[in-house]
Amino acid sequence: MSAAALILGAVMLQGAPVSADQLAFGLDRLQWGMSAPAARGQYPALTGAVVEPGQPVSTLTLADYDVAGCRFNVLLTFERGRLSQVDVDSNGVARLAACNARLKRLLQDQYGGLGGGFTTNRNGFTDYGSWGGKAMNITYGELDGAFIKVTFRGMGR
Repeated sequence: MSAAALILGAVMLQGAPVSADQLAFGLDRLQWGMSAPAARGQYPALTGAVVEPGQPVSTLTLADYDVAGCRFNVLLTFERGRLSQVDVDSNGVARLAACNARLKRLLQDQYGGLGGGFTTNRNGFTDYGSWGGKAMNITYGELDGAFIKVTFRGMGR
């Protein structure tokens, strides 16, 4: 079998390539600037108060969200009614070391080409990573034995 056929087969097994401008961890149905009702339409399990007209900031939460076998809470922040930030925070400390390795691998696979990457002991975190793209900035922080937090922030928001 030729090398090209092997590569094509590997790509087909992995599915369509993931865009570096899409949110990771299965949150790719969210789009920067979308409204809270539109986000709820994509992820019906989101909870939070109804956004009142004129409210500058509001949030919706997706509790106990599975990412690579680890549990996280997802917080969507809407500024002036439009999605501007997504925070993914670890839910407890069970298997935190395994979750750290899994999330780092997922982030490297999706955003590795954006520049940036992982360092240790930066900004008070045991592991820290950051990337910048056209549509968003991504930061990753893990405090050994305490928590993991990933923040996606839409550019210009």
